[in-house]
Amino acid sequence: MLKSEKVIIIGIGSFIGLFILNSYFLSYILSFLVVGGDDYVLSYMMPIYSGIALIGAIVICCSYIIIKKIDMLKQILNK
Repeated sequence: MLKSEKVIIIGIGSFIGLFILNSYFLSYILSFLVVGGDDYVLSYMMPIYSGIALIGAIVICCSYIIIKKIDMLKQILNK
């Protein structure tokens, strides 16, 4: 498997994981904390949760790429 394919799989997996975590688990917890937590108001919050999950996945992918590049540079400098 290529490194780019691995990064893509990590990004997709983290997006799905964070989306499920935000939409199914955290929404129940936040419904107790948010005033006016009826279904209509929460329907507006779901795109925000999706955006948070997407940003989290992008941060994870970029961090993985940066760490791999730093490790590659360390190996080049140690030679």
